[in-house]
Amino acid sequence: MSSRQNQGITNLVSTPIPVPDDTRFLTRAPTFVVRSSGTPTPVHVPAVVQKTPIIPVYQNICSHELSFQGNSVAYAYNLVNPPLVINFDVKPQIDTQTIWYESPYGTLDANGNRADVDETVSQISPDAWFEIIVRDSTSGKIVLDEGFGKTFGSDTPQTVSVMSSGNYLIDISGNQVNVMVNMYIVNGTA
Repeated sequence: MSSRQNQGITNLVSTPIPVPDDTRFLTRAPTFVVRSSGTPTPVHVPAVVQKTPIIPVYQNICSHELSFQGNSVAYAYNLVNPPLVINFDVKPQIDTQTIWYESPYGTLDANGNRADVDETVSQISPDAWFEIIVRDSTSGKIVLDEGFGKTFGSDTPQTVSVMSSGNYLIDISGNQVNVMVNMYIVNGTA
């Protein structure tokens, strides 16, 4: 290579390249210039390159503690960049009742009966339930239907997701429950 050609390559390498404006976490440094000695230097590349996964950061778009006594609320949301992650934690009403029964153990009294036992029992109210329905606001098609009680079971807390974009109506209803509802989207997509 002639010295004139070499000089042209040097000028190309040392020409400043515009730096993006968003470099607040980086320190400016000169570029690395490769000088050729005529014989190529072997470059050792690792056999396996592992990519670092990018973990999306979620932005909370809704955080409500709701109390339901047979009522409902609804929200509209245009989901542009899925997913929409919905987390809900249900605290159902607990009913307590006192039950009476005759003890199967112990001595018999003069009438041939055993001692009476009064026991207080706590259980989830059979009327407690919660439901969240996400439907397409134009067609009415249900894309998500989850909840607590009725046919949903008693798992709580739960996290569910809507994985496709769309204009949605989110209906939340329940009875005899307090519910903490949080909705998240990928940060920066609100």
